Amino acid sequence: MNTAGIFMNYLSDRTQRQSFLETRRCIEGRVRLERENQRQERLVMSILPRFLVLEMIADMSAVDEYLLPQQFHKIYIHHYKDVSILFADIIGFTSLSLILSAQELVKTLNELFGRFDRLAEHQCLRIKILGDCYYCVSGVPEPQRAHARCCVEMGLSMISTIRYVRRELQQELDMRIGVHSGSVLCGVLGLQKWQFDIWSWDVDIANCLEAAGVPGQVHISQATLDCLGGIYETEQGHGQDRSEFLRKHNVDTYLIRPATREEAQPPKARRPSYDELTTWSAEFHFKSSCSSLSGLQVSPTAR
Repeated sequence: MNTAGIFMNYLSDRTQRQSFLETRRCIEGRVRLERENQRQERLVMSILPRFLVLEMIADMSAVDEYLLPQQFHKIYIHHYKDVSILFADIIGFTSLSLILSAQELVKTLNELFGRFDRLAEHQCLRIKILGDCYYCVSGVPEPQRAHARCCVEMGLSMISTIRYVRRELQQELDMRIGVHSGSVLCGVLGLQKWQFDIWSWDVDIANCLEAAGVPGQVHISQATLDCLGGIYETEQGHGQDRSEFLRKHNVDTYLIRPATREEAQPPKARRPSYDELTTWSAEFHFKSSCSSLSGLQVSPTAR
């Protein structure tokens, strides 16, 4: 009896151990799958806005598996009113590309645009980076009553940041900023390599305001000025004198008179989160570029 009891106890214990190990493997597999899904979701959200990704995931979860290929043919376009669009372009980028190596130039741009992204995080949605051009929108996807002010403050902070970079690199760098208020269509087009973008007549006006802007100042339209409610001092921008498009469509422009700001330090950004520290390694100090520039002799034409 003792031998039979010991044997039955052994079989029971073995069965329980096997069940425990199988349950453990199942749980570990589920945890790994959830972690992988979270990584993939973060990757997609680094390319497309969060609100659009969540909408796509909800739509895909609601359809049958055999219909998923057709889901990629759906056009995700949204219309937003009462928004402000900011276009920014770096002046002196060409001369900088003649001085820095390709790797140093990319690192410098990465750090600079990374600072811009941190400035825009809670007030603007960055749309795209095109070479040395950066543009974003305020009021998308959540309505923002102070959308015009958010873009103007964003522009002033970008100018302050580029001046700090200019002091560090000792190069002639500046920024042209154009801001216009109106409405936009935003979403993704195409079947492959989706890209989020915005389209509207007002986007074209904001782009022209940047192109006809003045280095180191925020160039705004009458529509944006009306949204600001007189909280900034302005002066005539004379954008029609520098742009045929603005002159043809009779777009009045103004320049923001910024308050005196300290240029010795860049605008303060919030402390990065743990996810940012583990997934983004763009911490590159401009002083390292200065050391690489110290041994270079720059010709007057390169400047």
